[in-house]
Amino acid sequence: MKKENKLDILLHGVGGVAIVFTCVVLFNIVSAQVKFRADFTEGKVFTLSEGTRNILKDLDKDRGDDSESAKLKIRFFRTKGNNDVPIMLSSFAQRVEDLLDQYKESAGSNLELEKINPSPDTDEEDLAVKDGISSIQGIFYLGMSISYLDSVETLPSLDPRRERNLEYDISRRITKVLKPKKTVVGVMSSLNVWGGPDMSNPMAMMNRGQQQPAWVFVQQLRQDYDVQQIQPAATEIDKTVDVLLVIHPKSLSEQTEYALDQFVLRGGRLIAFVDPLATRDDSGNQNPQMRIPGLGGGSTLERLFKAWNLTFDNSKVIADLKYQPKNAQGRDGQPMVMPAYLLLDKSAVSKENLITSQINTLHLPYVGHFKRNSGVNDGLESETLLKSSNQSKLVDGMSSQFNGQDIIDKFGTPAGTEHIIAMRLDGKFKTAFPDGKPAAAEGDDKVVNENDDSKKDHLSESSEKNAVLLIGDTDLLVNEISVRVQRTIFGNQVQMINGNLAFVQNAVENMGGDSNLITVRSREDQNRPFEKINEMQEEATKKFNAELKRAQEKLESIVAEKSKMEQNNNQGDNQVLTIKINQEDLKQIRKQEADAQRQIRQVRKDLRKDIDRLQLRLQLANVGVIPLLIIISGTVFFFIKRRKTAAV
Repeated sequence: MKKENKLDILLHGVGGVAIVFTCVVLFNIVSAQVKFRADFTEGKVFTLSEGTRNILKDLDKDRGDDSESAKLKIRFFRTKGNNDVPIMLSSFAQRVEDLLDQYKESAGSNLELEKINPSPDTDEEDLAVKDGISSIQGIFYLGMSISYLDSVETLPSLDPRRERNLEYDISRRITKVLKPKKTVVGVMSSLNVWGGPDMSNPMAMMNRGQQQPAWVFVQQLRQDYDVQQIQPAATEIDKTVDVLLVIHPKSLSEQTEYALDQFVLRGGRLIAFVDPLATRDDSGNQNPQMRIPGLGGGSTLERLFKAWNLTFDNSKVIADLKYQPKNAQGRDGQPMVMPAYLLLDKSAVSKENLITSQINTLHLPYVGHFKRNSGVNDGLESETLLKSSNQSKLVDGMSSQFNGQDIIDKFGTPAGTEHIIAMRLDGKFKTAFPDGKPAAAEGDDKVVNENDDSKKDHLSESSEKNAVLLIGDTDLLVNEISVRVQRTIFGNQVQMINGNLAFVQNAVENMGGDSNLITVRSREDQNRPFEKINEMQEEATKKFNAELKRAQEKLESIVAEKSKMEQNNNQGDNQVLTIKINQEDLKQIRKQEADAQRQIRQVRKDLRKDIDRLQLRLQLANVGVIPLLIIISGTVFFFIKRRKTAAV
């Protein structure tokens, strides 16, 4: 065998590198001409959703396969060739363009996609300005205009922070240009969802300070619907209202409930948010700057619920061991125990109903529960949308805000009942007012017309099947609980921190007749809790509960004995009969109390340590397993290769 010299080895090495380099270049040239995408993410978050594809299919039906009819047009403005553009924005712009290519591929000839590079001082830049596209920091354009017939919608500037919302933003505007007539949504609320003076700010109350904007859910509804304010004391609902949101209805008059009753019977869609404890209800606070939730009382639709064979306890809230926040901390950094502040995951929501099928997380503080009376044939079918776990029980609403640890300590064995938090009723509804429109209350300025015509207008039963949505919470609408508002160079940007507002808008769209956007919007919520960690935490909690209960009972016994001794010892100050107490015994009992409290603190400390240890183990496993497997595989491969080489 001829022995290779150093020159041959060098030439062979250089030649091999050149061949590999050439193959790589050729592969990139060929592959660039072939478009192939693979989305391995859970939920296919980088692939067009079924809702978007359905919207584009509807476009094909509207055009009726007529090649001469108007097409949906998208003008995509993206500045290219400018070195001052941040790499982050350039990469995001490319992903936007890739997404629009998917729209074009799915819509085919029904969509005309025009890509424009608005370079400075060009006709393309003039077109961008004409279409309402905003420049970013004066150097970069990234936006689009969407038009169909005479309807035009614009996304002036695209923010990378809303990348998860991008498909929804585009599809929503496509829907708006395809169907310019807006659904009318009425909102009747006893809470200040419309904004205005901040009742906790005395300057704003005197119209000297900044006014609060409408809640985010109202702002979002206004983007898609014709939103009308309905007064809480309204005795008639306008017939133009398609969907009505009733939020925290407190102490409604018979006339108002009758108006809601007749609204449902004539085919209007009702979405009611009732609550045993609304954290934004300030009506019971004498000082609005000192907000104490729940003083205003709970809300319900008593007469309607009775007619629908429902009960809603507006004084009790649900405490849930499974869905309580894990490792929650207060503003002072101290741990907080809040079993009535529910963090629902996908196991608590219905996967069969379109409204909730794509929702993964919901934050619901201090919720109530519905109970449907069984054995009653009223022609209505109920469907549970949200529910608690079987590790839940009902507790007092007011005390649940302050006595979380006490609730846990005295929780006992759960009854295994799953409480209904939100539900849907379907069928032909019957009136809750069989005798007709109730008379006006004494002193009411409005005179009720009791002539024959008004009686003829009364509906006793709906002619067609209808649907009603009932939610046992109002706090899911509150900004601080549902969204995070951040200031950016693009203006104030709203980020969803859970599925709360997606759930609300899904409900409105579903009840309003358009459900294509539901599967698109729900993609905004991509929070995935560490389910394994939560299960391990529950096991650790169960392990310490028995020991904690014994220590708590011992402390209660000691405190009771100490209180009795101190009470007897103090009787000598004002009474003739004096009971002498051995001060050493009292000192000893106080020492026992301190030891018992120390033991309880130690048990809770051990519990937190155990949970932290479990989390650390699982996180180390997630981070370290794959690198460890690679190291082991590489080592094994090295020794096998070395053994084969040595044998040769």
